[in-house]
Amino acid sequence: MKNKEDPLNKSIAPNQSFQNGKTKIALHTHHGILMEEIKSIIHCQSDNSYTTFHLDNEKKIVVSKPITDFENILSGKNFLRIHKSHLINLHFVKEYIRGKGGQVRMSDGTMIDVSPMHKAELLDLLDKL
Repeated sequence: MKNKEDPLNKSIAPNQSFQNGKTKIALHTHHGILMEEIKSIIHCQSDNSYTTFHLDNEKKIVVSKPITDFENILSGKNFLRIHKSHLINLHFVKEYIRGKGGQVRMSDGTMIDVSPMHKAELLDLLDKL
């Protein structure tokens, strides 16, 4: 007797394989689906249920999904949620400025506040780059 594929497992499999080494992310926009290189994402900014992706080619892509969805996908790929509304690619951090939580200056010039709750983790990860 043949094993029938469970449709639920089939729908989960692409996300599992993505987390196991894929280099692109599917961004669903109002025009369609854009496939972008993960390494080109400088940072993601939340605006309620929307997320704006800021890419290294100065392109911005707005997606109608909350940043939490992308935090889960990008974890383990040098991304860190440093504030309730910001997820950053650690490879694009140009400077950390001290303060209560501090701020980071990204390669595109954007200054992003760091939540005091995430400060220690950020500093630890920056030391390991």
